[in-house]
Amino acid sequence: ATLDRIVADIESSRETAHLAYYIFKDDPSTAPVIAALSRAVARGVHCRVLVDAFGSRPMIPQLLPRLRGLGIEARVALPFRWRKPERLDLRNHRKIVVIDGRISYTGSQNMVSPDFKPGLTYSELVARIEGPTALQLQLVFGADWFVETGHYIGAAAFPSPQAAGDCPAQILPNGPASPTQRAQRMVVQLVHAARHRVVITSPYFIPSQ
Repeated sequence: ATLDRIVADIESSRETAHLAYYIFKDDPSTAPVIAALSRAVARGVHCRVLVDAFGSRPMIPQLLPRLRGLGIEARVALPFRWRKPERLDLRNHRKIVVIDGRISYTGSQNMVSPDFKPGLTYSELVARIEGPTALQLQLVFGADWFVETGHYIGAAAFPSPQAAGDCPAQILPNGPASPTQRAQRMVVQLVHAARHRVVITSPYFIPSQ
């Protein structure tokens, strides 16, 4: 259902459609997304895709030429640099979609069929976000794109922010290069500020004191 909604939003895109995924595979579940991006390119929409070098490694040799052949700008995020000592397990695990800087998605679902691992069917949580917070996710994508390409995604990707609801939200990118404990400090401060309830949703919960 999430992929169907992403397809519908890509079909409505006018300026930009940006996707960044840890795992991106061309399979029956994701084929409609790729087809929607292809149609968007034909309308003049600037489509960009980032796929993680580690999470999508088996798919990259076939996936990137296919996307590029459709006119979609596709790049590898965090490529391996074998001559430099580095930990290959330090990935940012992005799962981001941003349409025209006004509609966005983020969560745990990769761009792959939920049963891509034999014997497992993943159940994921994804948020569809409109309003100023979509621009914050656009900035995260833009920063990652700049790191890999050296190119700015352009002013058209950042329309004037417009409120779309009454739920305050904040995007805080995190990863191997982020300041130590920044995300944790924010969560702790939010818990201290809570007056009625606290809801935490995370696949990994190893709390400190």
